Amino acid sequence: MDAVDKKILFMLLRDGRASQRSIATSLRLSPPAVNYRIRKLMEDKVIKKFTLYVNPNLVGDYHGFIAFKNYTDYDGEVVSFFKCLEWLNVYELSAKSMDELGEKFNKMSEKLGSPVMTYVPDQDLKPTSSFTKKILSLIKPDPLVKVSDVAKEMGVSAKTVNRHLGFLKDKGMIKVLPVLDVSKSDSVIFSMFTRDDSALDKFFSKYTFFKVAGNGHSIHFMFAENQEQAKGIVTKARAVDREADVMVIYDYDVSS
Repeated sequence: MDAVDKKILFMLLRDGRASQRSIATSLRLSPPAVNYRIRKLMEDKVIKKFTLYVNPNLVGDYHGFIAFKNYTDYDGEVVSFFKCLEWLNVYELSAKSMDELGEKFNKMSEKLGSPVMTYVPDQDLKPTSSFTKKILSLIKPDPLVKVSDVAKEMGVSAKTVNRHLGFLKDKGMIKVLPVLDVSKSDSVIFSMFTRDDSALDKFFSKYTFFKVAGNGHSIHFMFAENQEQAKGIVTKARAVDREADVMVIYDYDVSS
């Protein structure tokens, strides 16, 4: 896979609904060339699918992350999961209350053993409007559905739908995410957990496609084009936070 395809993958990881025109402009390609490359990536199953991540806070739920040694996979309901080479599986769970979230963590621990890490970010529960619910119901089945089609179904303008989607995306409430076959992407997808987010956020932002933060801590999910680039990122990060945890991801998914 060449460097251009890898750059396209990263741009799609950052925004799965990024327009081919915007990608083409950034990479100085023609939109048809970008369209061809994306279709080829999907035909070759490098991109397995696109899915819609919805922050549980948007629908009035609490959420948190928990990691276990992956001796046994968990077959219960999760919001997202990330399988790592370091014998770790990281799961995101949601619940109607913090007490219920704690109970779910305990239930997983009974089956999978003592957790290696638990992380509950700051919660920002949102009252979900009927307008938001309707948009989500139309996007979930096809995260790449045209805004014009959503607008037509809702009886509003495309500008209104675009503005609402942009607001939810900017607040970290939704994200369209391509699910890659990491082994075929010839790249490195990894996460870093840091206890000093203020010092590393600006540096990480260049490589981050997904982030969870709270209480000064954060988990950044990042994309590197090769092992050398990944090593450089980790080395620079650990010069600031020596205790930063690194997990190399070989599989992941998000429930839509």
